[in-house]
Amino acid sequence: MDFAEPLYRLHLDQQLERISGALAAADCDHLWIDNGSLLRRFADDSRYPFRANPYLAEIVPLNQYPDCHLIASPGARPRLLIKQSEDIWHSRLPLPPHSSLFDIEYYRDPEQLSRQLPRGRIALISAATSAPDSVELNPSALLNALDYARAVKSDYAIAQLQAATVSAARGHSAAREAFYAGASELEIHALYQHACGQSDNLLPYDNIVATDQHAAVLHHTVRDSRRQRRHSLLLDAGASHAGYACDITRSYAGSAAPQLYRDLIDALDSAQQQLAATLTPGTDFIAVQAAADQIVASLLSDSGLVAVSATQAQALGLVAAFFPHGVGHLLGVQVHDRGGHLCDSRGGRRPPPPSNLMLRCTRQLEANMVLTVEPGIYFIPQLLDGLSGASRAAVNWRLLDTLLPCGGIRIEDNVVVGTSAARNLSREVFAQQASL
Repeated sequence: MDFAEPLYRLHLDQQLERISGALAAADCDHLWIDNGSLLRRFADDSRYPFRANPYLAEIVPLNQYPDCHLIASPGARPRLLIKQSEDIWHSRLPLPPHSSLFDIEYYRDPEQLSRQLPRGRIALISAATSAPDSVELNPSALLNALDYARAVKSDYAIAQLQAATVSAARGHSAAREAFYAGASELEIHALYQHACGQSDNLLPYDNIVATDQHAAVLHHTVRDSRRQRRHSLLLDAGASHAGYACDITRSYAGSAAPQLYRDLIDALDSAQQQLAATLTPGTDFIAVQAAADQIVASLLSDSGLVAVSATQAQALGLVAAFFPHGVGHLLGVQVHDRGGHLCDSRGGRRPPPPSNLMLRCTRQLEANMVLTVEPGIYFIPQLLDGLSGASRAAVNWRLLDTLLPCGGIRIEDNVVVGTSAARNLSREVFAQQASL
């Protein structure tokens, strides 16, 4: 993408306007964002993979630029300060493609960098633990204002999320084929990366490639090299583009999976799409969680996994035993984008409901917010073994035993809150690729 095109210019203008408001809230004159540096591993001369500061990534995609700094001052062109050093060991990065919209400056050492800082009250966003006397480090008033505004995406940001989804959809298709061909988790992951063209360093999170009982581990990332896993595949895998991340999950039944598992996948997939369609302006995301809990309760009752009604299943706490995480979260430059529990730009917070303390978003939805919608049903021995009394008596343990080898099911899409209707980016891209 040409970052100087009008779509990006509008995005940059929006970001600078948000920064001006956040600086006013923090009573500061300038914003300084430190992109971070390469971190050395303990007792080693190698370094950890670089991750850009998300506050900078939202403004400009400098995901391969450690030791880069942004200076933003209301009414002035933003400045990028890039470290310049003589280095025979590493490739020298070219000028960013968006350089015409910034004043580009260079520095060689921290002392020179400090001389290039503006005069006045400076707010610094950084992982550093200290700052110069004239600099306020990570002021909460500024961060709250930026975090609250971040939830509403520009058209440019949504375009990057869509581009990331295009890459991830190619990976998901390759991974599905590899699973049905008998590949191991390790092989499936490698083929996913090849298909979407992204290494581990570029992926927005550590892919979850979980076959069979591993699908009962919500964040299974220890990839097995054994082949011929035949019950199930739960693939939670994303991709990135210009700093923005997508987050998609699909579940597949293998040849050894019982019919009930296949039926549950189909039923949850259908219910998930209906749930995603409810993401419209004014919707309370806590109500989306309540609807997801009701969906899971109904599937448990209708399938015979519990011998009580959906209402009784919820009253007995059975939903939490089969669906222990929140239904979704904000998505953007971070997979779990910040600001999900904010109720205003001043830092007011709305906690998750007691029925699901793991819910990462409690916002009233607005147009151009982007969220995941990811209900699940899992067969997790640690949770199920903890049931007692009437809750334990309600479970059909004989039927459950047939599902334990499958681990669980999760269906996850990335959804844009439209002005009148939700836009399911994941389904849109998958449908486009299927038609090619």
